[in-house]
Amino acid sequence: VEQSFDFSSALLAGPPESTEAEPEEPTEAQPAAAAETVAPPPEKSEYGEGGARIAAVRMFNSKNEDARVFYVGEKMRVEIDFECDRELPDATFVFCAYLPDGRPASQWTRSAAEMNAAPLTGSGTVIFEVERLIMGRSAYVASAAIFKQLRSDGVEGESYHVLDRSIHFQVLQDIEDTVERGLCVQPFEAKLRQG
Repeated sequence: VEQSFDFSSALLAGPPESTEAEPEEPTEAQPAAAAETVAPPPEKSEYGEGGARIAAVRMFNSKNEDARVFYVGEKMRVEIDFECDRELPDATFVFCAYLPDGRPASQWTRSAAEMNAAPLTGSGTVIFEVERLIMGRSAYVASAAIFKQLRSDGVEGESYHVLDRSIHFQVLQDIEDTVERGLCVQPFEAKLRQG
């Protein structure tokens, strides 16, 4: 059974419920909106055929701190820990961020072969690094996935494991920065660190 690769076909059920948290004090470089918090993600929605699984997804800000709030123009890093049950001829890792209305905002992909790691065995971490974040101010929900391969016809390929719309984060920008950035092609680097 083929499924559409465009995760945006299903609209989000609505904004996540907020939780009370100690707000950060905004600095001159960070707008007052920095005091907003991002709600913890709801239960994971996941699927896949197995063979490999995503063990964890972590996000880091420019200070190398675990974060869910990021600022336009700063560094951002996403780490996807994976475990393989068997040797895989290749695998494509995907991190796709969606806007609250369900439209995809940015998608980052790299195959194990492109990172000189095919065939893929054991465990490791795929690291997507953004030197200068240009995704605009918004709340985002993201999916992380390991596919056998990506198809060029827009149909979702066979997946080892997908965490579908389970990762919530927010991008803020300075109050003086009024440029609406909208959808973008976010430059990124990717590398794979074995076990």
